[in-house]
Amino acid sequence: MTRWMTLSMCGLLWMAAPVAAGPYAVESGQVTFRSEAPMESFEGTTEAITGRLFFDPNDLSAGLRCGFSVDLTTLDTGIDMRNSHMRDNHLQTDQYPTATFRGGTATGTLSESGGRVMISGTFHIHGVGREIEVPVEVTPGADGSLAVVAKFGVKLSDHNIPRPKFLFVKLADE
Repeated sequence: MTRWMTLSMCGLLWMAAPVAAGPYAVESGQVTFRSEAPMESFEGTTEAITGRLFFDPNDLSAGLRCGFSVDLTTLDTGIDMRNSHMRDNHLQTDQYPTATFRGGTATGTLSESGGRVMISGTFHIHGVGREIEVPVEVTPGADGSLAVVAKFGVKLSDHNIPRPKFLFVKLADE
């Protein structure tokens, strides 16, 4: 069902001066997934994301800690019945209501104008955690905010999520 999880937190709040070490908190954001199959492709979104990020943008080797959580019960594909089937039959949100990412290391370079980094961590969905590396674009805002965009693929089979099918056509595993 999930082709890409796009974590777009366009309002991470600077809790310190620009390009200074300090904690950052999600102020607003959007998570989007895309599912593809020969006869049906669709996207779903939610703005129900929370999280914190602790790092020194001037010294990524000093360590990074981050944690983000997405409320899967709020994912919306634009069709109520599809939402219900996705939540009940595949994501089983009554048992697994959230997806989380916990990061521990970052590599790359950031400047006052931002940059691209790789964050390594554990992505949990449907009760299964997998170690992943996530490419992240970071852009500081003029108002002191920090925009962060991350995209990564999620294989349903890696997380024991039953692959949805429409008539005889199954949706892609990634």
